[in-house]
Amino acid sequence: MSLLERMSLRSTLHEMTLPDGRLLNPDAPGVLVTGAAGEVGHAILRGLGAGGACEVVATDLRPLSVDGVACVEGDLLDPALLESLFSGRIGLVIHLAALLSSAGERHPDLAWKINADATWTLMRKAMSHAESIGHPVRFVYPSSIAVHGRTPSDLHPLREDEALSPQTLYGVTKLAMEEAGRWLSTECGRMAGEKPGATLDFRSIRYPGLLSAETVPSGGTSDYAPEMVHAAVRGEIAKCFVPSEARLPFMTMPEAAEATLALASAPRSALKQTVYAVGGFAPSAGEIESELRQRFPELKVEYEIHSTRSRIVDSWPTDVDDSAAQRDWGFQRGLDLASSLDEYLIPGIRQRHSSCQSSGTSTQRSL
Repeated sequence: MSLLERMSLRSTLHEMTLPDGRLLNPDAPGVLVTGAAGEVGHAILRGLGAGGACEVVATDLRPLSVDGVACVEGDLLDPALLESLFSGRIGLVIHLAALLSSAGERHPDLAWKINADATWTLMRKAMSHAESIGHPVRFVYPSSIAVHGRTPSDLHPLREDEALSPQTLYGVTKLAMEEAGRWLSTECGRMAGEKPGATLDFRSIRYPGLLSAETVPSGGTSDYAPEMVHAAVRGEIAKCFVPSEARLPFMTMPEAAEATLALASAPRSALKQTVYAVGGFAPSAGEIESELRQRFPELKVEYEIHSTRSRIVDSWPTDVDDSAAQRDWGFQRGLDLASSLDEYLIPGIRQRHSSCQSSGTSTQRSL
């Protein structure tokens, strides 16, 4: 049984979620998902439906159509759009919208507007909405291992508070908004005699590299891994821009969506911190090549090192310590490299490749 089939057969509030957790607030049952047109967004929307969500608003810059979901195409930097998104009783916001690392390095001003300004404005809007409905808004913020900036000696799994010296603007904005969300939910208003956290329940999940069977890699910093898999399935020469010993933590996109919903469902009283790292498996590029060659004996890999992208990879953790997520909200690592290839990536890419050959189209990678 494939990963996607298993996920469709079990409840979103599965064994990873604490017994007293709940996905929806009955007094504010609305859910807003930004950046929802990507694979993680679609998986989250499916999970929300499985969890009983009936009042879901999804927005993205790209057209989006999902049964039972109010889909809004537009830019979060547009104040009118932002106002319209909070027309119902929104109790949960999952903020996926972001400009990813490589694009952010090329367009820094736009990256700051999307990743920092829009995120801050959305959190503040969630707080004012919470005041109007009389219930705090849970704000779930997917972050990234890009917040780290390790030294060559930092080879151990990094905790959430270790080696926070990001080398990319994407990492800088993610770390800044982690801290902004923490401050808004734990400190904002204290000087004025107000109770912090009365309007915003901020919680952030730090993704490792994400592997997708549905979308084509498009130049992301961790895309050397999915590029190798896609090339192997298509019978092409795989080109890898990092050396064979380069190592990063990864998980599949459906598992990232599942973990995001589990954190969203956790009771606030169980959470001892606002930011949680999650991991899956952490192979080297050479180990990925070896696993692929067992399945595709004719595979050829050419290592063409891109100095800038390789340097960024070297600044990210070789693995993450997700013991806090395991302790506080029951996170469990799922697939390893072999099972992710056999149960999700290879069959999914084969299906996608066949469909794209028939239609002459491709799907670009996005959260």
